[in-house]
Amino acid sequence: MRMTQKSNLICNRPPKYVYFRKGRWVYYPHTPGEKRREITLRQDRKLLREDTPCSVLWQIHDELIGAASDTLSWLISNYFKSRQFLELTRSTRAGYEVYAKTIENTKLKNGKLFGQVRYAAITPGVITKYLDGREQKIAANREIQFLRSVFSWAFARDICKSNPCKGVRLNPETPRTRLIEPWEYDLVYNIALEMNSIMAPAMEIAFLCRARRIEVFNLTRADIKEDGLYIHRTKGSLPEITLWNDRLRQAVELAKSHYRDVLSHYLIHRKDGRAYTKNALDSAWQRLIKKALDNGLKERFTFHDLKAAGVSYHKTHHSGHKSEKARAVYLRQTDRVKPTEN
Repeated sequence: MRMTQKSNLICNRPPKYVYFRKGRWVYYPHTPGEKRREITLRQDRKLLREDTPCSVLWQIHDELIGAASDTLSWLISNYFKSRQFLELTRSTRAGYEVYAKTIENTKLKNGKLFGQVRYAAITPGVITKYLDGREQKIAANREIQFLRSVFSWAFARDICKSNPCKGVRLNPETPRTRLIEPWEYDLVYNIALEMNSIMAPAMEIAFLCRARRIEVFNLTRADIKEDGLYIHRTKGSLPEITLWNDRLRQAVELAKSHYRDVLSHYLIHRKDGRAYTKNALDSAWQRLIKKALDNGLKERFTFHDLKAAGVSYHKTHHSGHKSEKARAVYLRQTDRVKPTEN
């Protein structure tokens, strides 16, 4: 399709994907795997015509795009528009957006931001330097794992020629060994009850069902089954129904008692019926732990440690994981083994 009409154009070197068509300038990007769409360029609501200076054309283009079309920021922004990203869970998308912000705003030695670097110029060595330069080593691992997904998506669509994150060794991680003791759990849970915090029923469900936080807060009324609570496992784990006992029934009833008159399909929800955001849950948990530390708790533990406690104290150490290796991450009790007998 012939896009550019060469008439008496003032600007004969327009930005990439900008064409003069049907008497006005348009932006018509093409990202492999994505549907093309035409955007008419305007300034003060007026169409940009053939007499538009190049400087104005580039200014409007840059304001529209926000970044050059060959930078890491551009690559990430297009990944965020992809079906692959949009099909991820809400919490995963939110986490990826945080990682992207950190990566793009990392300042390099030459004064540039990492997001301004041409993605074609990023090599395994550049990724390794990023890992080496970050003080928060575990966070850096997660950021590069996210970036690996971005480049994998781009490579599969011929946007880039390689995945510079592939084969790069991440920072070593020491598995968590923190096992919540029963008195610690009781202390924090009772404080959550006193605070009327949604963390009280969430703690119980996480512990009893050996569930991650996202699995707890994604529960809906439809997951309350006749024989138990249906848990949609994430990260490739197998779904299951945790059978009812008195304690689990009480936890579910406590969850339903918060904003009982608000219509929502979520079991635990906000006052407006919508799901809690990651930031809101982080803040609620930190408030709870801070008060617990002021009232006798000696050492912090995370919400995710509740699943590990549930697996460790469970009679069969059932966790829903497909492999023994994955299950071992959550099993934090030391085995008690009888000696060998002749």
